Amino acid sequence: MDRSCLDHRLTDEERQQFQRDGYFVIENALDEEMLETAIAAVDRIDARIRQEESLGPTQRVNAHDCIGKDASLLDLIDYPTTFPKVWGLMGWNIYLFHTQMVTTPPKSKPPPAGQKLGWHQDQNRSNGDLDMEGLPVNPMLSLKVAFFLTDTTDVGVANFYIAPGQQANKQLTYSDDEMPINGMPIRVGAGSAVLFDRRLWHASSPNYLNRPRKVLFYGYAYRWIRPKCIMEVDHLVEHLDPIRRQLFGATTKQAGYYLPSEEDVPLRTWLKANSDESLTWSHR
Repeated sequence: MDRSCLDHRLTDEERQQFQRDGYFVIENALDEEMLETAIAAVDRIDARIRQEESLGPTQRVNAHDCIGKDASLLDLIDYPTTFPKVWGLMGWNIYLFHTQMVTTPPKSKPPPAGQKLGWHQDQNRSNGDLDMEGLPVNPMLSLKVAFFLTDTTDVGVANFYIAPGQQANKQLTYSDDEMPINGMPIRVGAGSAVLFDRRLWHASSPNYLNRPRKVLFYGYAYRWIRPKCIMEVDHLVEHLDPIRRQLFGATTKQAGYYLPSEEDVPLRTWLKANSDESLTWSHR
């Protein structure tokens, strides 16, 4: 792992915003070369899926297991400007449990007035399974890094909508018939990243401007959580360094997900050797 990532560790301000609002933005997270590489990969995946599934030019493409579909997206799993924020929020016993690519071409006209967005929290069934009356449950469990590959500074280009501050709520509270309290569109430039708590209430929106929206989601969870999508990456693992193998779910034994040894979590070993972070086995 590149030592330059130590220059991008989580700041106190980012931690405070994440805890308060459930997200924060990293402007210009991707350099020009990585941005061009990611866009080219997304375009290849998009074209292949459209052909395989006979999708029209205005239909949305939502594909999981991006890295398994195009290995040029591999470098985003531990990208120096974003990955240090992930371990700063979650600790070292983590892995990549989900990837997703969404391309949203423009429609011909805006949606009808009064149409609600599909607000939701991530990880589906876990929200209900952890809902125990009177207990402080529903922990974060995972977070995502959303890499916005196209400009979304204008409203109407399939913006990612969020409701900051409501992530601890089991039910979303609306300010009117359409928009939750604090509901807002994310408006960022191409190459920006958004880190968000899986409990953050969020929604996709239609695209009725004159350009497509392209975004990648990389989901990180604790190693004892099952993958959310099929990760067909076995053909890549043997060529990866130890930290990337950890991020793809490698373990020395099945129990190592719950009771890891040093060999199971090389990220922890690397942090001990290269940073001033205080690490123990009893806590992250």
